[in-house]
Amino acid sequence: MIYRIEIWRYHGLVETYEDYDAEEVLRWYRANWHDCYEWGQCSFTIYKDDVELSFEEEDELGFH
Repeated sequence: MIYRIEIWRYHGLVETYEDYDAEEVLRWYRANWHDCYEWGQCSFTIYKDDVELSFEEEDELGFH
């Protein structure tokens, strides 16, 4: 399994990160984009093997 996060700002994809470990993706997100998301300046989408995760699945991984 591979997890990918896409960071979106102003309707444009600005950065992606991939790893086989969901916790590594979460660490990267928290270190680089969490504050931006909390301030309402960006959004993100998480994929597992190219399938978009639901809000609940993202929440279970610790993203919300």
